[in-house]
Amino acid sequence: MLWLARDARSSLLSSAALIAFLYPLATAAMAELPDPPCSATSNRTHTFVNLQSLIRRKGFDQDYSTRHDNISFTLNICAPALSADDLHFPSAEDARNVSAYYRKGDKAYSLGRASLKPKFVGKKLVLDYAGGSLCPKLDAEGLPIEGEDNEAGYRRGLTLSFVCDRDLISPPTISFISQRYNCSYWFEVRTASACATVKAQSLGPVAIFSIISLVALMVYFVGGCFYQRTVLQARGWRQVPHWQTWLRALNFVWVRKILFPARWFSVRGGG
Repeated sequence: MLWLARDARSSLLSSAALIAFLYPLATAAMAELPDPPCSATSNRTHTFVNLQSLIRRKGFDQDYSTRHDNISFTLNICAPALSADDLHFPSAEDARNVSAYYRKGDKAYSLGRASLKPKFVGKKLVLDYAGGSLCPKLDAEGLPIEGEDNEAGYRRGLTLSFVCDRDLISPPTISFISQRYNCSYWFEVRTASACATVKAQSLGPVAIFSIISLVALMVYFVGGCFYQRTVLQARGWRQVPHWQTWLRALNFVWVRKILFPARWFSVRGGG
């Protein structure tokens, strides 16, 4: 009995050690699942935000718009602007994929291509658009020269900063924050869609529990067999951890399925 107790403790310890080693790897693998388009997970707080509900779709919605200093800005989130197809954007890299633009006079200026990858910068969730129309040329005082493009190839871009506002059930509120040299623009988007939510998992709770149970059972047998074979020099059935218990269980099943029905038929036939 002492040998059996020592065997049980050793097998249990080896199995527990392997489970403790494999479980963090499994959870880390599940945590590294890629985020869906137009969503992001914070590396610091593990907060997950999904902005897909903010995408405006052709045939059903209209673009977002806001004004500042008598200039009208039009944009979409994680998708090209719906009204950009009818406009001409001078010097834009990809005029068919413009996600934000503004109009000044009879000209339209692209503020960047559509992006499906918002990201966390510290605690702030931002979405960057880049590759818009060329930025204006600057004069000697650092002021933009209207109608002249810079020669260095700098292009207009837009940054959307998202703020969680659970009181906003209606469409999001978009506000102009600042701009620099008529080249880079910053807007704030207040919306309930920017609040943390639960990331959908590809596996349900039952499947995850089944996988963990299967891994634990495999670790139990592999770890036990490894210990029995290398430390106790066991061979054959004795390599299986707690082989006496498994042997009794198999014998019990064998007796119930084979012997008992035979006895039942023989008694019934003799009666």
